[in-house]
Amino acid sequence: MINLFPIAMTITYLVIIIIVGYSIYMMRRRKGLNDFKSALTPICFLLVPIMNLAVLWLEWPSIVSWVAFTVLLLLGAYFMKYLPKPEPESE
Repeated sequence: MINLFPIAMTITYLVIIIIVGYSIYMMRRRKGLNDFKSALTPICFLLVPIMNLAVLWLEWPSIVSWVAFTVLLLLGAYFMKYLPKPEPESE
C-alpha cells in the first residue's frame, strides 16, 4: 500500500513555498529592494521546509533536519539586521 503522507506533505509545502516566495518577491520589487543581504532572511526561512522535504524523501537521519533548521534560523536572525526599517504610518 502506498503511503500518501509524504506526497500530500510535499504538495502542500510546495504550494505554500511558491505562494510565499512570490509574495516576498513582489513586495521587494514594489519597495525597490535589490540588495542580496536583505533577501537572505526570507531565503533562509524558505529553505527550512525545503530541507525538511529533502530529509523526508531521502530518509536522512532527523539530526540533519535539526542541524539545518538551527543553522538556517540563526542565519536568518543574523541577516535580519539588513532588512529595511519599517516606515511609520502617517495619518
